[in-house]
Amino acid sequence: MCNDHFEYCDEPWSGKVAGAIGKGLIAGIIGTVAITISQQIEMNKTGRQPSTTPLQAAQLLLKFKPESDDAIQGLNNLVHFSYGTALGLIRSILKILGIGGLFATILHIGSVQALAMILLPKMKLAPPVNQWDKKTIQIGLIHHTVYGVVAGILFDWMSRCVKRKF
Repeated sequence: MCNDHFEYCDEPWSGKVAGAIGKGLIAGIIGTVAITISQQIEMNKTGRQPSTTPLQAAQLLLKFKPESDDAIQGLNNLVHFSYGTALGLIRSILKILGIGGLFATILHIGSVQALAMILLPKMKLAPPVNQWDKKTIQIGLIHHTVYGVVAGILFDWMSRCVKRKF
């Protein structure tokens, strides 16, 4: 039996969890590609320089210092994609909890935006959110919405039920 509710599929529980995790990671990668494109478009229009915040966060956590500009750019991209991929696991958790579709996408976007608004100030990589200007919050929300919508569409597509004929 194939149906939309996680707990009623014929697959063993461990397989459902593994499937949800794999789908979340794939959705996270593709969502990260989408947010990267969104950021490139925005930077071209606004003249904003690329952020090195992902690398700065990794440096704080892992206590290292890149030795060249190439290393800085490469490590920044690696951290950006690793973080975005990992954030796809939020969709996995929602699926395991039986939450999917548009509601899961909204929760995912909200979670990603909230993490940015909480973690960056806590790590002293940004001022407290009450000091952010409206435009900064709006741009972040637009980019995180692009990420969440793309990741959500892909996750839901991978989770669809396909009836097989034998």
